[in-house]
Amino acid sequence: ALVEEYPHDPPRMYDLAISWSELGQIQAEAQQHTDSITSLQNAHDLLAELVQMQPDNIDYRRDLARKCSELGRSYGEAGDMERAAEYYIHSYDRYRQLIREYPYDSAIRKSFAYMLGSWSSLLTGGEAIQRLQESLAIWEQLVKESPRDNSYQRTLYWTRQRLNEIQPTQAIALPSAMEPEHATNQESMLSSQVSLSDSQISEETTNGPISATDTDE
Repeated sequence: ALVEEYPHDPPRMYDLAISWSELGQIQAEAQQHTDSITSLQNAHDLLAELVQMQPDNIDYRRDLARKCSELGRSYGEAGDMERAAEYYIHSYDRYRQLIREYPYDSAIRKSFAYMLGSWSSLLTGGEAIQRLQESLAIWEQLVKESPRDNSYQRTLYWTRQRLNEIQPTQAIALPSAMEPEHATNQESMLSSQVSLSDSQISEETTNGPISATDTDE
């Protein structure tokens, strides 16, 4: 209704995109895959229109890249791997372009690293390894830049562990000083953090990229 009344009003379009995104996340958590895909697609389409209207708006572009990733995840959970791959590739391309333009934006790099981890959960063999290696490189750089950020440290550890599970003959050394509680239930933690965590990325401001489940790690 907001967009019908104000068809070219970016703030109202963005608000509606947020609403669709939040609904899609709730539906995804309830395993309502078809409904989740519909809601996330509505959010995606609004964001795509916003990017066309304001191509220099970094928040719109970052949100659109994330929405592609969330659609990829939802299609994967619904068993449609072809569509999942299509949206993950769209997300990948959009993130790569953003990083070329904003190479020092940690929020973009973090969101991209989570997307790579999520995508890798649908892949096998060399393709999964390649995406995780890309994710690992980003987390290593983020840890180097912000060594006191525990969320970076934890996700770096989990990414290394996931790589070790896929390629045990080329195991990556894990830090020996890892706190015991961080090593508890690693497989389940890794699944939630690496496979699905692109929708759980914390942003620095309340007006940051859209996600119904954004929380600080």
